[in-house]
This record gives sequence, structure tokens and C-alpha cells, in this order.
Amino acid sequence: MAKYIYGNQARNLDPIRTPEVPIRRPKVKPKRVSRKTKENRHKHGQINLPYVVALSLATCAFGICSLQLVHVKSSLIYQINQIEGMEKELSQLKIENDFNAAGLDNYLDLEQIEKIAREELQMVPANAEQIIFYQNLESEYVRQHEPIPSE
Repeated sequence: MAKYIYGNQARNLDPIRTPEVPIRRPKVKPKRVSRKTKENRHKHGQINLPYVVALSLATCAFGICSLQLVHVKSSLIYQINQIEGMEKELSQLKIENDFNAAGLDNYLDLEQIEKIAREELQMVPANAEQIIFYQNLESEYVRQHEPIPSE
């Protein structure tokens, strides 16, 4: 019965080595091939003209398909790069548009507009008799060139 050894250290640094025994394999004798089999192998082993033509056509077709694939891939990469450039341009234009809109919002002060209208243009606010309310069922927008419907 083997004695159990505790711990994780190697107790014997030089293990006992056994010499390797070579494996003996029996010699395989080549099979005898008949004369007819040799003739058939020689006859069918030759490359004839139809085989060469078919192989050449298949190689050409493969080459054309490969070139077409490379062309399609390169055009796809070109289009992707163009789209990325347009997206960058769009984001820059959006940033510029937001900046301009913020500038306009700051520029348009309604109190300043009312002050100019009253002082420089001598305009007065409309009274209750001048205001007409109506509902436009066709659109949410009011266009000045359309006639106001009668009640």
C-alpha cells in the first residue's frame, strides 16, 4: 500500500527512467499489380485536350469572378468612405445651425421689438374689437394669403 505524502514539493528530483523499447512493425510487401491494371493506370493518367480546355475555362471563370468580387468590394469601400464624409459634414452643419439658431434666439428679444414698434413706428396694441378668432380645420398653420372664413 502506497504511503500518502502531504504537501506540494517534489520529494525525489531524479525519477527512475526506464529505457524506451522500439516498436517493431512488420514489413509490408508491395502488392502485385497485374499488367492490365498498369495499362489502365497509364491510359487514364494522361491529360488530354478536353480536360485541359475545361480546366482552363474553369480557371478563367474563377479569375473573372475573383476580379469582379474585388471590384465590388472596392466600390463598396469607396461608397462607405463617402457616406462617412457626408455624415461628418452633416454633423458639422448641424452644429453650425444650432449655433446660428441660438444666436437668432438671443437676437430676437420680444420686449425690444415691442419697444421699437411703439416708439419708432407709433404702433398700438390691438383692442378686443379688432381680434377675430376662428378655427382652421384643414391645417395647423395660418397663411396670410388665404381668406379668413366667415363664421
